[in-house]
Order: sequence, then structure tokens, then C-alpha cells
Amino acid sequence: MLELGVNSPFWHRQLGRILRKMSATHHIILVGSLVSWTKKALPVGASVESFSSWQGASQALEASLNEPSLVLVKGSHGTGLYKLAESMSYSIR
Repeated sequence: MLELGVNSPFWHRQLGRILRKMSATHHIILVGSLVSWTKKALPVGASVESFSSWQGASQALEASLNEPSLVLVKGSHGTGLYKLAESMSYSIR
């Protein structure tokens, strides 16, 4: 969503609103410089961590995933989140 330019804050807020409606979401990890827009729309009391890079998010995921979990990765190519997904596929066996 980084590539959306001036529309990026709007779509980051929309993502937060969607996550607010998902009652099964237990923990949210946000990556990048525009996630402050997402955080403003998240449900009150949600467990949220923010990182400036995918590497920080990767470390947080590895530390917190101790049981079967569903991890959804949504992000722009500019933040490198595809690398996070790739690193997870190598560490899960």
C-alpha cells in the first residue's frame, strides 16, 4: 500500500477498520512508516506490535508462534514483507 501515494493513509485506515471487524484476530504485527494510520482504526485493547522493518516483525513472529497459528501477511513490495513470508516458509517444517 506504500505505492498508493496520497491515497495510502486512507487505505491503511481501511485495513484497521477491517481488522476491527475480525473478532478472531488475537495479535497484530504492523510494519512500516504508515502503520500509524492503521493503528488508529484497530480495536481497542488489541495486542499490537509495530516495527520499522520486516526483520523485526520476523523476530517477533518467531518468538510468539508456539502453537499452530494462521498468519496473514499484507504489505507493499516497498516494505519487503514478501521477504517475511519467504523467511517463514523456510522456518516452518
